[in-house]
Amino acid sequence: MICRLTVLCSLNQAVVAGSATCFSSWPLINPMTEPIRIGDQVRIFLDSRLWGSEGWFEGIVVRIEPYSAHRSFYWVELDAEAQAILGRGVKLISVLNPKNIEKL
Repeated sequence: MICRLTVLCSLNQAVVAGSATCFSSWPLINPMTEPIRIGDQVRIFLDSRLWGSEGWFEGIVVRIEPYSAHRSFYWVELDAEAQAILGRGVKLISVLNPKNIEKL
C-alpha cells in the first residue's frame, strides 16, 4: 500500500511535517519512493502562467536526460485528454523540478 501525505499551508505560514517544511499547498514528495523510469505513467503539474491551464496532467515518461547529480529532465508525452485541454499542439513536455512530477 502506498500512502501520500499532503500538507496544506496558508500564505506566510510554514507547517512542519516530519522532516519536511511546507511553504505552499504543494503535496510533499516522499524521497523514499521508487525512481521514475522510462515508460512509467506519471502526472505533472503545469502552471497557468505559462500553459494557460493549471493543474495535474497525466502522461508517460518517454526520455530521461541527466541534468546534474541529483536532477534530470523527464520528457513526458501527455495523454490525449491532457493534449486536448492544453491545445496548441502540445504533446511532449520536459519537467526538471521534482515537485512537479509524480509517479502513478
